[in-house]
Amino acid sequence: MTEETRQLTRRGLYDLVWKTPVDTLSKEMGLSGRGLAKLCDRHSIPVPPRGYWAQKAAGKKVKRPPLLELDGTNKPEIILNLSVSDKAGNSGSTDGNDGPNPYKEFFEKQLGELGAIEPRKQLRKPHPIIAGWLKEEEAVCQRARNSIYGGGYFVAKHATSLGRRRLRILDVILRELERRGCTIEIDNRREENLSFRLGHDRVEFTVSERIRQIRRRLTDEEKAERSYSSQEWTQTREPSGNLILKMSTYGPDGIPKSWEDETDRPLEAQISQMLAGLLTTLAYVRAKREAQEEVDRKRRAREDEARKLEAERQAERDRKLGLRQREKAWQVAGQIREYVTAVEGALADGELSLAPSELKQWRDWALSHADEIDPLRSGDATGTGVLWQNDQQDYAGHYRPRHMARAQGPNCF
Repeated sequence: MTEETRQLTRRGLYDLVWKTPVDTLSKEMGLSGRGLAKLCDRHSIPVPPRGYWAQKAAGKKVKRPPLLELDGTNKPEIILNLSVSDKAGNSGSTDGNDGPNPYKEFFEKQLGELGAIEPRKQLRKPHPIIAGWLKEEEAVCQRARNSIYGGGYFVAKHATSLGRRRLRILDVILRELERRGCTIEIDNRREENLSFRLGHDRVEFTVSERIRQIRRRLTDEEKAERSYSSQEWTQTREPSGNLILKMSTYGPDGIPKSWEDETDRPLEAQISQMLAGLLTTLAYVRAKREAQEEVDRKRRAREDEARKLEAERQAERDRKLGLRQREKAWQVAGQIREYVTAVEGALADGELSLAPSELKQWRDWALSHADEIDPLRSGDATGTGVLWQNDQQDYAGHYRPRHMARAQGPNCF
Protein backbone atom coordinates (compact mmCIF):
# COMPACT_ATOMS: atom_id res chain seq x y z
CA MET A 1 0.00 0.00 0.00
CA THR A 2 1.35 3.46 -0.91
CA GLU A 3 0.27 6.91 0.22
CA GLU A 4 -0.25 9.68 -2.32
CA THR A 5 -0.52 13.26 -1.09
CA ARG A 6 -2.55 15.67 -3.18
CA GLN A 7 -2.37 19.38 -2.37
CA LEU A 8 -5.12 21.81 -3.26
CA THR A 9 -5.55 25.44 -2.44
CA ARG A 10 -8.86 26.57 -1.08
CA ARG A 11 -9.46 28.46 -4.33
CA GLY A 12 -8.51 25.38 -6.34
CA LEU A 13 -11.02 23.18 -4.52
CA TYR A 14 -13.70 25.85 -4.97
CA ASP A 15 -13.08 25.85 -8.73
CA LEU A 16 -13.21 22.04 -8.87
CA VAL A 17 -16.52 21.59 -7.06
CA TRP A 18 -18.17 24.13 -9.39
CA LYS A 19 -16.70 22.43 -12.44
CA THR A 20 -17.33 18.75 -11.65
CA PRO A 21 -20.24 17.13 -9.76
CA VAL A 22 -19.32 16.17 -6.20
CA ASP A 23 -19.98 12.45 -6.78
CA THR A 24 -17.55 12.35 -9.70
CA LEU A 25 -14.98 14.64 -8.09
CA SER A 26 -14.96 12.69 -4.83
CA LYS A 27 -14.10 9.47 -6.67
CA GLU A 28 -11.28 11.18 -8.54
CA MET A 29 -9.91 12.53 -5.26
CA GLY A 30 -10.27 9.21 -3.43
CA LEU A 31 -12.90 10.49 -1.01
CA SER A 32 -16.52 9.68 -0.34
CA GLY A 33 -19.12 12.21 -1.37
CA ARG A 34 -19.94 12.93 2.27
CA GLY A 35 -16.25 13.33 3.09
CA LEU A 36 -15.77 15.89 0.34
CA ALA A 37 -18.87 17.78 1.45
CA LYS A 38 -17.54 17.96 5.02
CA LEU A 39 -14.18 19.15 3.73
CA CYS A 40 -15.81 22.01 1.83
CA ASP A 41 -17.96 22.92 4.82
CA ARG A 42 -14.93 22.94 7.13
CA HIS A 43 -13.18 25.49 4.91
CA SER A 44 -16.33 27.52 4.11
CA ILE A 45 -16.32 26.58 0.43
CA PRO A 46 -19.78 26.90 -1.16
CA VAL A 47 -20.93 23.89 -3.19
CA PRO A 48 -23.57 23.63 -5.94
CA PRO A 49 -27.11 23.16 -4.57
CA ARG A 50 -29.35 20.26 -5.46
CA GLY A 51 -30.49 20.44 -9.08
CA TYR A 52 -27.66 22.76 -10.13
CA TRP A 53 -26.16 20.42 -12.73
CA ALA A 54 -29.53 19.56 -14.25
CA GLN A 55 -30.35 23.25 -14.62
CA LYS A 56 -26.95 23.95 -16.13
CA ALA A 57 -27.32 21.07 -18.61
CA ALA A 58 -30.71 22.47 -19.63
CA GLY A 59 -29.08 25.82 -20.43
CA LYS A 60 -30.72 27.65 -17.56
CA LYS A 61 -28.96 30.56 -15.92
CA VAL A 62 -27.43 29.40 -12.65
CA LYS A 63 -25.76 31.46 -9.97
CA ARG A 64 -22.34 30.71 -8.55
CA PRO A 65 -21.73 32.30 -5.15
CA PRO A 66 -18.31 33.89 -4.71
CA LEU A 67 -15.62 32.42 -2.51
CA LEU A 68 -15.39 34.73 0.49
CA GLU A 69 -12.15 35.37 2.33
CA LEU A 70 -11.80 33.82 5.76
CA ASP A 71 -11.51 36.10 8.78
CA GLY A 72 -8.54 35.92 11.07
CA THR A 73 -5.94 34.70 8.61
CA ASN A 74 -3.40 36.37 6.39
CA LYS A 75 -3.46 33.48 3.92
CA PRO A 76 -7.00 32.65 2.90
CA GLU A 77 -5.74 30.36 0.14
CA ILE A 78 -4.79 27.62 2.59
CA ILE A 79 -3.42 24.35 1.31
CA LEU A 80 -5.48 21.19 1.75
CA ASN A 81 -3.35 18.07 2.11
CA LEU A 82 -5.30 14.97 1.07
CA SER A 83 -3.68 11.64 1.81
CA VAL A 84 -5.11 8.99 -0.45
CA SER A 85 -4.38 5.30 0.08
CA ASP A 86 -3.40 3.34 -3.00
CA LYS A 87 -3.58 -0.42 -2.65
CA ALA A 88 -2.55 -2.61 -5.58
CA GLY A 89 -2.67 0.39 -7.88
CA ASN A 90 -6.22 1.41 -6.87
CA SER A 91 -7.07 4.97 -5.89
CA GLY A 92 -8.70 4.35 -2.55
CA SER A 93 -12.23 5.40 -1.73
CA THR A 94 -13.24 5.84 1.88
CA ASP A 95 -16.35 3.72 1.39
CA GLY A 96 -14.33 0.91 -0.25
CA ASN A 97 -16.98 0.28 -2.88
CA ASP A 98 -15.03 1.40 -5.93
CA GLY A 99 -12.70 -1.06 -7.65
CA PRO A 100 -9.89 -0.35 -10.09
CA ASN A 101 -10.74 1.54 -13.23
CA PRO A 102 -8.54 0.21 -16.06
CA TYR A 103 -9.69 2.98 -18.38
CA LYS A 104 -8.61 5.63 -15.90
CA GLU A 105 -5.18 4.02 -15.88
CA PHE A 106 -5.22 3.82 -19.68
CA PHE A 107 -6.15 7.51 -19.84
CA GLU A 108 -3.26 8.47 -17.57
CA LYS A 109 -0.88 6.32 -19.59
CA GLN A 110 -1.96 7.96 -22.85
CA LEU A 111 -1.64 11.37 -21.23
CA GLY A 112 1.92 10.58 -20.20
CA GLU A 113 2.86 9.31 -23.65
CA LEU A 114 1.33 12.31 -25.42
CA GLY A 115 3.05 14.93 -23.31
CA ALA A 116 2.36 18.60 -23.91
CA ILE A 117 0.86 19.28 -27.35
CA GLU A 118 0.11 22.72 -28.71
CA PRO A 119 -1.47 23.70 -32.02
CA ARG A 120 0.45 25.60 -34.66
CA LYS A 121 0.00 29.34 -34.65
CA GLN A 122 -0.63 29.40 -38.40
CA LEU A 123 -2.09 26.85 -40.83
CA ARG A 124 0.42 27.08 -43.65
CA LYS A 125 -0.04 23.42 -44.64
CA PRO A 126 -3.31 22.34 -43.04
CA HIS A 127 -4.53 18.78 -42.81
CA PRO A 128 -6.10 17.65 -46.13
CA ILE A 129 -9.60 17.61 -44.63
CA ILE A 130 -9.18 21.15 -43.32
CA ALA A 131 -7.64 22.25 -46.61
CA GLY A 132 -10.75 20.90 -48.36
CA TRP A 133 -13.01 22.91 -46.06
CA LEU A 134 -11.06 26.09 -46.70
CA LYS A 135 -11.05 25.51 -50.45
CA GLU A 136 -14.80 24.89 -50.48
CA GLU A 137 -15.48 27.98 -48.38
CA GLU A 138 -13.30 30.10 -50.64
CA ALA A 139 -15.23 28.85 -53.68
CA VAL A 140 -18.56 29.73 -52.04
CA CYS A 141 -17.19 33.11 -50.99
CA GLN A 142 -16.06 33.80 -54.56
CA ARG A 143 -19.50 32.94 -55.92
CA ALA A 144 -21.03 35.27 -53.34
CA ARG A 145 -18.75 38.13 -54.41
CA ASN A 146 -19.70 37.57 -58.04
CA SER A 147 -23.39 37.38 -57.25
CA ILE A 148 -25.70 40.22 -58.25
CA TYR A 149 -26.81 40.33 -54.62
CA GLY A 150 -23.29 40.99 -53.40
CA GLY A 151 -21.32 39.03 -50.88
CA GLY A 152 -23.03 40.36 -47.81
CA TYR A 153 -25.30 37.37 -47.41
CA PHE A 154 -22.38 34.93 -47.00
CA VAL A 155 -20.36 34.69 -43.77
CA ALA A 156 -17.04 32.85 -43.94
CA LYS A 157 -17.10 31.04 -40.62
CA HIS A 158 -13.53 29.78 -40.93
CA ALA A 159 -12.26 33.34 -41.33
CA THR A 160 -13.46 34.39 -37.87
CA SER A 161 -11.17 34.32 -34.87
CA LEU A 162 -13.14 31.45 -33.35
CA GLY A 163 -13.16 29.60 -36.67
CA ARG A 164 -9.38 29.89 -37.05
CA ARG A 165 -8.90 28.60 -33.51
CA ARG A 166 -11.14 25.63 -34.25
CA LEU A 167 -9.18 24.71 -37.36
CA ARG A 168 -5.82 24.93 -35.60
CA ILE A 169 -7.04 22.69 -32.79
CA LEU A 170 -8.58 20.20 -35.21
CA ASP A 171 -5.43 20.19 -37.34
CA VAL A 172 -3.27 18.85 -34.52
CA ILE A 173 -5.94 16.42 -33.29
CA LEU A 174 -6.46 14.88 -36.73
CA ARG A 175 -2.72 14.57 -37.35
CA GLU A 176 -2.10 12.94 -33.97
CA LEU A 177 -4.91 10.44 -34.53
CA GLU A 178 -3.55 9.52 -37.96
CA ARG A 179 -0.09 9.06 -36.48
CA ARG A 180 -1.62 6.29 -34.37
CA GLY A 181 -3.07 4.50 -37.38
CA CYS A 182 -6.58 5.97 -37.21
CA THR A 183 -8.63 6.89 -40.26
CA ILE A 184 -10.51 10.18 -40.15
CA GLU A 185 -14.09 10.28 -41.44
CA ILE A 186 -16.23 13.34 -42.07
CA ASP A 187 -19.95 13.92 -42.45
CA ASN A 188 -20.58 15.74 -45.72
CA ARG A 189 -23.92 16.98 -44.44
CA ARG A 190 -22.52 18.58 -41.27
CA GLU A 191 -18.92 19.69 -41.11
CA GLU A 192 -18.97 19.68 -37.30
CA ASN A 193 -19.52 15.91 -37.19
CA LEU A 194 -16.22 14.05 -37.23
CA SER A 195 -15.19 10.51 -36.41
CA PHE A 196 -12.10 8.37 -36.49
CA ARG A 197 -11.81 4.64 -36.99
CA LEU A 198 -9.23 2.02 -36.13
CA GLY A 199 -10.13 -1.34 -37.61
CA HIS A 200 -13.75 -2.13 -36.77
CA ASP A 201 -14.02 0.50 -34.03
CA ARG A 202 -15.21 4.08 -34.44
CA VAL A 203 -15.55 7.15 -32.20
CA GLU A 204 -17.62 10.21 -33.10
CA PHE A 205 -16.89 13.71 -31.85
CA THR A 206 -17.47 17.37 -32.67
CA VAL A 207 -15.48 20.56 -32.18
CA SER A 208 -17.77 23.55 -32.40
CA GLU A 209 -18.90 26.69 -30.66
CA ARG A 210 -20.93 25.97 -27.59
CA ILE A 211 -24.50 27.23 -27.89
CA ARG A 212 -26.14 28.29 -24.66
CA GLN A 213 -29.84 27.98 -23.99
CA ILE A 214 -30.99 31.14 -22.22
CA ARG A 215 -34.30 31.30 -20.40
CA ARG A 216 -35.79 34.79 -20.40
CA ARG A 217 -39.11 36.39 -19.67
CA LEU A 218 -41.26 37.34 -22.64
CA THR A 219 -41.61 41.02 -23.45
CA ASP A 220 -45.03 42.68 -23.56
CA GLU A 221 -44.86 42.74 -27.36
CA GLU A 222 -44.12 39.02 -27.49
CA LYS A 223 -46.94 38.29 -25.07
CA ALA A 224 -49.30 40.27 -27.26
CA GLU A 225 -48.27 38.21 -30.26
CA ARG A 226 -48.98 35.07 -28.23
CA SER A 227 -52.27 36.26 -26.81
CA TYR A 228 -53.67 32.79 -27.16
CA SER A 229 -51.02 31.44 -24.79
CA SER A 230 -50.32 32.03 -21.11
CA GLN A 231 -46.61 31.46 -21.63
CA GLU A 232 -44.40 33.76 -19.55
CA TRP A 233 -40.95 32.51 -20.45
CA THR A 234 -39.08 31.44 -23.56
CA GLN A 235 -35.71 29.85 -24.32
CA THR A 236 -33.29 31.21 -26.85
CA ARG A 237 -30.08 29.76 -28.25
CA GLU A 238 -27.15 32.11 -28.12
CA PRO A 239 -23.52 31.56 -29.13
CA SER A 240 -21.20 31.51 -26.14
CA GLY A 241 -17.95 32.36 -27.91
CA ASN A 242 -16.40 29.22 -26.39
CA LEU A 243 -15.20 26.13 -28.24
CA ILE A 244 -16.13 22.68 -26.99
CA LEU A 245 -15.04 19.21 -28.02
CA LYS A 246 -17.74 16.68 -27.29
CA MET A 247 -17.85 12.93 -27.92
CA SER A 248 -21.17 11.45 -29.01
CA THR A 249 -19.82 7.89 -28.68
CA TYR A 250 -20.54 6.34 -25.31
CA GLY A 251 -17.37 5.93 -23.26
CA PRO A 252 -16.25 4.50 -19.92
CA ASP A 253 -17.14 5.98 -16.54
CA GLY A 254 -14.57 8.27 -14.98
CA ILE A 255 -13.34 9.62 -18.33
CA PRO A 256 -14.42 13.11 -19.49
CA LYS A 257 -16.87 13.20 -22.37
CA SER A 258 -16.26 16.84 -23.30
CA TRP A 259 -13.75 19.66 -22.95
CA GLU A 260 -14.56 23.37 -23.12
CA ASP A 261 -12.81 26.71 -23.10
CA GLU A 262 -12.22 27.90 -19.55
CA THR A 263 -11.34 31.34 -18.30
CA ASP A 264 -7.75 30.45 -17.48
CA ARG A 265 -7.47 27.32 -19.64
CA PRO A 266 -8.45 27.55 -23.30
CA LEU A 267 -9.08 24.49 -25.41
CA GLU A 268 -5.61 24.80 -26.95
CA ALA A 269 -4.11 23.92 -23.55
CA GLN A 270 -6.27 20.77 -23.27
CA ILE A 271 -5.28 19.00 -26.49
CA SER A 272 -3.37 16.23 -24.71
CA GLN A 273 -6.34 15.55 -22.41
CA MET A 274 -8.74 15.53 -25.37
CA LEU A 275 -6.57 13.09 -27.34
CA ALA A 276 -6.16 10.85 -24.30
CA GLY A 277 -9.94 10.88 -23.85
CA LEU A 278 -10.58 10.07 -27.51
CA LEU A 279 -8.07 7.19 -27.51
CA THR A 280 -9.41 5.85 -24.20
CA THR A 281 -12.95 5.87 -25.60
CA LEU A 282 -11.67 4.03 -28.68
CA ALA A 283 -10.11 1.37 -26.41
CA TYR A 284 -13.43 1.11 -24.54
CA VAL A 285 -15.37 0.68 -27.80
CA ARG A 286 -12.93 -2.02 -28.92
CA ALA A 287 -13.20 -3.85 -25.59
CA LYS A 288 -17.02 -3.71 -25.73
CA ARG A 289 -17.01 -5.04 -29.29
CA GLU A 290 -14.61 -7.86 -28.44
CA ALA A 291 -16.67 -8.76 -25.38
CA GLN A 292 -19.84 -8.85 -27.49
CA GLU A 293 -18.06 -10.91 -30.13
CA GLU A 294 -17.01 -13.37 -27.43
CA VAL A 295 -20.61 -13.59 -26.22
CA ASP A 296 -21.76 -14.17 -29.81
CA ARG A 297 -19.02 -16.76 -30.36
CA LYS A 298 -20.09 -18.72 -27.27
CA ARG A 299 -23.73 -18.48 -28.32
CA ARG A 300 -22.90 -19.78 -31.79
CA ALA A 301 -20.80 -22.58 -30.24
CA ARG A 302 -23.76 -23.58 -28.06
CA GLU A 303 -26.07 -23.49 -31.08
CA ASP A 304 -23.60 -25.55 -33.13
CA GLU A 305 -23.30 -28.08 -30.31
CA ALA A 306 -27.08 -28.26 -30.01
CA ARG A 307 -27.40 -28.79 -33.77
CA LYS A 308 -24.68 -31.46 -33.63
CA LEU A 309 -26.45 -33.32 -30.83
CA GLU A 310 -29.77 -33.06 -32.62
CA ALA A 311 -28.15 -34.36 -35.82
CA GLU A 312 -26.71 -37.29 -33.88
CA ARG A 313 -30.10 -38.01 -32.31
CA GLN A 314 -31.78 -37.76 -35.70
CA ALA A 315 -29.17 -40.07 -37.24
CA GLU A 316 -29.88 -42.64 -34.51
CA ARG A 317 -33.62 -42.29 -35.07
CA ASP A 318 -33.09 -42.77 -38.81
CA ARG A 319 -30.91 -45.83 -38.18
CA LYS A 320 -33.61 -47.45 -36.07
CA LEU A 321 -36.29 -46.48 -38.56
CA GLY A 322 -34.19 -47.95 -41.38
CA LEU A 323 -33.87 -51.21 -39.44
CA ARG A 324 -37.63 -51.44 -39.00
CA GLN A 325 -38.20 -50.61 -42.65
CA ARG A 326 -35.78 -53.38 -43.80
CA GLU A 327 -37.55 -55.84 -41.56
CA LYS A 328 -40.87 -54.85 -43.14
CA ALA A 329 -39.42 -55.07 -46.66
CA TRP A 330 -38.01 -58.55 -45.88
CA GLN A 331 -41.44 -59.67 -44.66
CA VAL A 332 -43.18 -58.33 -47.77
CA ALA A 333 -40.60 -60.01 -50.03
CA GLY A 334 -41.30 -63.35 -48.31
CA GLN A 335 -45.03 -62.80 -48.57
CA ILE A 336 -44.70 -62.09 -52.29
CA ARG A 337 -42.79 -65.38 -52.80
CA GLU A 338 -45.44 -67.25 -50.79
CA TYR A 339 -48.11 -65.64 -52.89
CA VAL A 340 -46.36 -66.72 -56.11
CA THR A 341 -46.24 -70.29 -54.80
CA ALA A 342 -49.93 -70.08 -53.90
CA VAL A 343 -50.81 -68.88 -57.40
CA GLU A 344 -48.87 -71.76 -58.95
CA GLY A 345 -50.70 -74.22 -56.66
CA ALA A 346 -54.07 -72.76 -57.61
CA LEU A 347 -53.23 -73.23 -61.30
CA ALA A 348 -52.13 -76.81 -60.68
CA ASP A 349 -55.41 -77.54 -58.86
CA GLY A 350 -57.41 -75.97 -61.63
CA GLU A 351 -58.67 -73.14 -59.51
CA LEU A 352 -57.12 -70.62 -61.92
CA SER A 353 -56.82 -70.62 -65.68
CA LEU A 354 -53.77 -68.95 -67.19
CA ALA A 355 -51.57 -69.63 -70.22
CA PRO A 356 -48.12 -71.00 -69.32
CA SER A 357 -46.38 -68.08 -71.07
CA GLU A 358 -48.45 -65.54 -69.15
CA LEU A 359 -47.81 -67.37 -65.89
CA LYS A 360 -44.06 -67.39 -66.49
CA GLN A 361 -44.04 -63.66 -67.36
CA TRP A 362 -46.02 -62.76 -64.26
CA ARG A 363 -43.98 -65.11 -62.01
CA ASP A 364 -40.64 -63.67 -63.20
CA TRP A 365 -41.88 -60.14 -62.64
CA ALA A 366 -43.27 -60.87 -59.13
CA LEU A 367 -40.13 -62.72 -57.95
CA SER A 368 -37.92 -59.99 -59.42
CA HIS A 369 -39.83 -57.40 -57.41
CA ALA A 370 -39.49 -59.54 -54.28
CA ASP A 371 -35.71 -59.75 -54.82
CA GLU A 372 -35.62 -56.00 -55.40
CA ILE A 373 -37.14 -55.10 -52.04
CA ASP A 374 -35.58 -57.95 -50.06
CA PRO A 375 -32.57 -56.47 -48.18
CA LEU A 376 -31.01 -59.94 -47.94
CA ARG A 377 -30.99 -60.24 -51.75
CA SER A 378 -30.11 -56.60 -52.54
CA GLY A 379 -27.08 -56.57 -50.23
CA ASP A 380 -28.52 -53.84 -48.01
CA ALA A 381 -29.38 -56.03 -45.03
CA THR A 382 -27.13 -54.10 -42.60
CA GLY A 383 -27.64 -50.67 -44.11
CA THR A 384 -28.32 -47.73 -41.77
CA GLY A 385 -30.11 -45.31 -44.10
CA VAL A 386 -33.84 -44.71 -44.24
CA LEU A 387 -35.49 -46.56 -47.14
CA TRP A 388 -38.46 -44.18 -47.37
CA GLN A 389 -38.98 -40.91 -45.51
CA ASN A 390 -42.56 -41.45 -44.40
CA ASP A 391 -43.04 -44.72 -42.57
CA GLN A 392 -46.66 -44.73 -43.74
CA GLN A 393 -45.50 -44.53 -47.36
CA ASP A 394 -45.12 -47.68 -49.45
CA TYR A 395 -41.74 -49.04 -50.44
CA ALA A 396 -40.85 -47.81 -53.93
CA GLY A 397 -44.56 -47.20 -54.51
CA HIS A 398 -45.49 -50.87 -53.99
CA TYR A 399 -45.62 -51.56 -50.28
CA ARG A 400 -47.65 -50.24 -47.38
CA PRO A 401 -47.67 -51.68 -43.85
CA ARG A 402 -50.28 -54.36 -43.36
CA HIS A 403 -52.50 -52.31 -41.07
CA MET A 404 -52.70 -49.67 -43.82
CA ALA A 405 -53.56 -52.34 -46.36
CA ARG A 406 -56.37 -53.55 -44.21
CA ALA A 407 -57.66 -50.05 -43.76
CA GLN A 408 -57.57 -49.22 -47.45
CA GLY A 409 -58.66 -52.52 -48.90
CA PRO A 410 -57.09 -55.01 -51.31
CA ASN A 411 -56.38 -52.42 -54.03
CA CYS A 412 -53.84 -50.49 -51.92
CA PHE A 413 -50.97 -52.00 -53.91
